[in-house]
Amino acid sequence: MACTQNTDPLKLSREGTSQAQRASSALAPASAPVDERTPAHSMVFAQAYARYLKYYNEKNVAAGNWQQFFAQDVSLQLATAAVQDVEQYKAQVSAFFTFLNTLDNQADEPGLKNHLGFLFSSAATLARQLDMMAATLPPEIGLKSVLQNLISAQLAPGFGRLIAYHKAGISLGVLTDTVPTPPINMLGSPMSTFTSVVSAGLTTQWIPNGAPDWATYEAGIAADATGYGSGGGVFTQVNHLVTHALFTTVFEQFLKVYARVVAEAKLALERTFTDWDDHAPHYTLFLAFLRLREYARHEANTLPQRHLDFYYRDILRLREKPPSPPTRMFCWSWPRMWSPTYCWGANYSKPAKTAKAKRFSLPMTVTL
Repeated sequence: MACTQNTDPLKLSREGTSQAQRASSALAPASAPVDERTPAHSMVFAQAYARYLKYYNEKNVAAGNWQQFFAQDVSLQLATAAVQDVEQYKAQVSAFFTFLNTLDNQADEPGLKNHLGFLFSSAATLARQLDMMAATLPPEIGLKSVLQNLISAQLAPGFGRLIAYHKAGISLGVLTDTVPTPPINMLGSPMSTFTSVVSAGLTTQWIPNGAPDWATYEAGIAADATGYGSGGGVFTQVNHLVTHALFTTVFEQFLKVYARVVAEAKLALERTFTDWDDHAPHYTLFLAFLRLREYARHEANTLPQRHLDFYYRDILRLREKPPSPPTRMFCWSWPRMWSPTYCWGANYSKPAKTAKAKRFSLPMTVTL
């Protein structure tokens, strides 16, 4: 008699972990390359290093530095965004929130005021840098229109709320307009205070209500103290704000846009290497050198794997064990009224999630 299959829809079903999946990724040679610097990193480094090189004019007189030759190309603008560490920014903002949510810090009023100021300053600095990027990118770069749409549709309304909360925080005395020491860099610029960014102004992409200019828009935003609660000490009011959904969602939205801009910048940068024909001659040679250097970098990054292969295969003469087929353990439990069933040469076929289903055969005749 053939065995019938009794399927329990509530059973816990999982595929398990293969031997290859159990290996730690940190042990892979690719996890620690010899040279991690991409062309984007080299462009950002050259732009920073050029300010220390004196430029001598035709009269052999020092006239400034070399930064003007390495700070204007569109590839550099995209490279500055492409090398950003979004996870680091996320960790820093999360640390500010954690400090303001920790009860052990409720007696540290200066620290609470400073960390709330850090949050506002981080959002304002990121807003300014994204605004500058959207304004300076050439229209032919697709990221320009994408960033402008992201600013007007997703960031501008939330930034207006931050202005209202900031005004209320200053009037309540629970906020210090400051930045951490040392300042954190975002998109190639150190963090600035919230007030300095708002006072300098942003472009019209950040004006959602149709105001004629930034000064009129910012002056028309009233202080909103509802996010700070109905009273209490500094910790109570600050904690009420940093746990308020309308406040936290602003930072979540900034993080999402930041991550998308970095990802889009990496793709756009690669396209400027081959599809952009408006590079300056000297920068074209510099980009060509960086592209050729990639061959040497990739070759150098194979050194850890080749070293391990030489040591374990040629010196120690070790060989990999052959793969062993997967196995399964079966446990049957029958209802009380059922009589035992004899299964001769029973097979178990794994449910097919792909085109190829695995079949497991019992090694011997089994009586149930």
